[in-house]
Amino acid sequence: MHVLISGASVAGPALAYWLHHHGHQVTVVERAPVLRDSGYAVDFRGDAFDVLEQMGILDAAPTAGMGGRSPGRVHRLRSADPAVRDRQSAARP
Repeated sequence: MHVLISGASVAGPALAYWLHHHGHQVTVVERAPVLRDSGYAVDFRGDAFDVLEQMGILDAAPTAGMGGRSPGRVHRLRSADPAVRDRQSAARP
């Protein structure tokens, strides 16, 4: 199936990833002439950590969109859910 997604902010590319992951052909369209390198902060909580991990981007998330700069006092993402924290700790060297 070919799927057309309108919007390339946060939800559009995330949906495209999962649809492609499950075998669909995906096209994302955006009316802005270029993708922005700034925008609103994104807050991840709960199950979002599992999704970031499944997408293979959990380790990159703390500095994504920041030009490689540290996001201040946040050194890595950490879930408020103890079960998720345990899995994150076990996965890190």
